[in-house]
Order: sequence, then C-alpha cells, then structure tokens
Amino acid sequence: MFSANKEKIGWIGEAEVRNQLTVRNHKVISSLDFFDSQGDIFCDGNRIEIKSTQPMYSKEVWGVRPSQERKMRNVTENYIVSVPPVRYPDYQYGGRIYRVSPNFQSTYYTTRNGTRMMGIPIKQPAVVEFCKISPEAMHQFNKYSESAYA
Repeated sequence: MFSANKEKIGWIGEAEVRNQLTVRNHKVISSLDFFDSQGDIFCDGNRIEIKSTQPMYSKEVWGVRPSQERKMRNVTENYIVSVPPVRYPDYQYGGRIYRVSPNFQSTYYTTRNGTRMMGIPIKQPAVVEFCKISPEAMHQFNKYSESAYA
C-alpha cells in the first residue's frame, strides 16, 4: 500500500543524511536510479542505503520490509534515520541517525495487521550512532509521522 507520508518521511531522511554527511566534508552524490536499486546515495564513492523508520520500542528493533534486505546487505553502509515514535517522542533510540554495517543481525516478525517485517535489533555491534537529527528535520518528521497505535 502506498503512503504519501511514508514517502515524505523517506525523502526527509535521505535529505538529512545527505546534509549531515556534507557538513562533515564528505562528497555526496544522489542516485539517479528512480528505484535506487544500487543504493540511495554515493558517499566518497561508496554505495549507501538510507532507511527512515520509527523504532519498534517494544522489541527494540527497526522494522524494514524483507524485500529491502538484499539491497541493505549489498551496499558499503546503511544509515537508519530513527524517527521518534509518535507515542513515545522521548524514546532513547529516536531522534538519531545510526550507521549500520551490511553484516547486521536481523530477525523477522509479523505486525498486528499481518505484515511480515525484518527487524534490525538496535543493540548490536553492527549499529553505531552517527548523530542527532537536526531540529529542522525533526520539525518536518513531526508533520508527517503517524502511529500504528493511534
């Protein structure tokens, strides 16, 4: 199912990662592939995949569609933009960007509406905090974030 808000959140997350890398003097080039089958951006010549998602606080994982796993494992690095959960805006793992190596551990679960998801545990060696999300990006995320439990 298409969600305009999910698309906006993804776009905001990609823009935020590009900005954060650029201010740290990295050379960033956006992918011209509409379906970004090779990754979302190139940073210093390396393929990067970016996922923007709210952490599932009850499981301490980020949920990603299983169809994205191969792409996430075949890039140099992943960045997860951890949008604060709507119901728990002060959740300790929200409001930050994490660098995730492609050899991350994962598990699978089914959401309460029956969607199968790949869960990436937040607490693992493959996950390192990169930076906090900027106030400007947080403002944009707050406009479009939704809760599955609203």
